[in-house]
Amino acid sequence: MIAIYRFYAISIHMPSPDQNQPGRLRGLMNRRTALTTGGIALLAGWAGRDQILDCFSEPTDANQILLDFPDAKEIPGAAYVCRVRHRGAKLLFCHVRQSHWYSGMTEEERPRIAASQADIEKIISHAMGDERFHFQELLDEGRADTALGQLSRSVSSQAKALNTNLTKLEVDGLALDLRQHEDLLSIYEREKEITDPSDLPALEEKMEECRKGIQKAKEGLRKIAKELQEQIAKDKEWLELHAVDRLEKDKGLKVVGAETVKSNIHASEIAETADYATHSKVVMENREDIALKIAAIRGLDVSWCLYGAAHNFRDAIRRWNKKNPDKMFSLLEITPEANSEDEQYARWSGRSFFDP
Repeated sequence: MIAIYRFYAISIHMPSPDQNQPGRLRGLMNRRTALTTGGIALLAGWAGRDQILDCFSEPTDANQILLDFPDAKEIPGAAYVCRVRHRGAKLLFCHVRQSHWYSGMTEEERPRIAASQADIEKIISHAMGDERFHFQELLDEGRADTALGQLSRSVSSQAKALNTNLTKLEVDGLALDLRQHEDLLSIYEREKEITDPSDLPALEEKMEECRKGIQKAKEGLRKIAKELQEQIAKDKEWLELHAVDRLEKDKGLKVVGAETVKSNIHASEIAETADYATHSKVVMENREDIALKIAAIRGLDVSWCLYGAAHNFRDAIRRWNKKNPDKMFSLLEITPEANSEDEQYARWSGRSFFDP
């Protein structure tokens, strides 16, 4: 159960029946109001000792940054700012939620993606110039640091396009047809030299069928090659929408890969075909865990990370904190204005959640 604090509220609200569990606090509170109105007595009836002491104890540096972090109204391009505080956290993970390009997107989705990326550009630009945001670098989804340098998303998109199961099946099938018809034609051409003249018309028909088969297979392969080239060109155009690329080029934004090559390629291969459990594990959880591991290794007080809005780092951070009590994270979530239709984050906006 998550205990919820809203530090600027002026009253304490009783939890609903489904929220009321022994040893857990669920309420909105203001420290000063709670102290001056007998709130501690009420609090003691709802919460365990550790939760009460932590509520009134001095927060860690990371949690103080979390509590002092500006609200959405002070951040250009931001609709919501949500805070999830973990007791004793030494690190803060800031998830900027994005709508982003992906292979196979439709033109109808372009305005929404472009708007989200435009908002993100405003958010990151503002953070880069304001010390309150503790911004040093950005972990970027879809990129991976390798021994040869940073993996280009355009190269990655080509690899994905060329490795789709459908394309591979089509190419393999056409290539097999081409080889079979070429082999048969070669055989018929040799037979032609020793064939009785009366049988030549029938042999010529077979040879013509082979030539047509060869032509059809070659046309099919050329068509696929053209489609792949067009898709790669379209992907490149989509990628130009990506705010990080513009900021990296124009403002010197320092960008770090938020995942590994292996995790990204594996996720892209199964993203559209996997069942729910596999998708949740490979496309979502594994990559979220890797992002947190990279952030912990880099060791900044605040790790800014641009990742898809569908990803929920709340569960990932719970998993991480349980396994790594010496490198615990608290979580900050920033939702761009273009993603403001997310009603759940609208309800959470401006609140400080306590997740013991």
